[in-house]
Amino acid sequence: MNHDYVSCFAEYIKGMLDARDALGYAREPHAATLLSFDKYCSMQHPDCVELTEHLVMPWVLKDGNDTKGIKGRASAIRLLAQYMNISGQEAYVLPDRYFGNPKPKETYIFSDSELSSLFSAIDTLPEDKKIPYTRQMLPVLFRLIYTCGLRPQEGRELKRRNINFGVSQ
Repeated sequence: MNHDYVSCFAEYIKGMLDARDALGYAREPHAATLLSFDKYCSMQHPDCVELTEHLVMPWVLKDGNDTKGIKGRASAIRLLAQYMNISGQEAYVLPDRYFGNPKPKETYIFSDSELSSLFSAIDTLPEDKKIPYTRQMLPVLFRLIYTCGLRPQEGRELKRRNINFGVSQ
């Protein structure tokens, strides 16, 4: 998705997103979140020139009880501020884990029988008329994700141009 940024931070937002893109990170959800910040700045603070705590905090905390939204905004603005500082522009960086530590994710390792059941279920999915070729794509996609150790989004976002079909020996 292409966003048009217009605030005084537009150049830094685009630069940060391009840098993340070049490193292989997804642009979303930060692109949409920073579009909201860009609109906030251009409407509420059109003369702003610095990324300050006074500017950042009201936007981050705008939906008081929405913790997921607050953490998403905090993460996006923190990345932007870090990028600005690296680029030579002084900016306020929210402290790490400002809104609490995330719960550690519990690792789950599938047993052989669970893996077998999972792939059997994927192999026998019915054809979906709304999404053609699902019966052919999903078994390949799930096996690719599993055998290559990909994150789910890495498998979903894989493009044909990213695959070297040449045989190497």
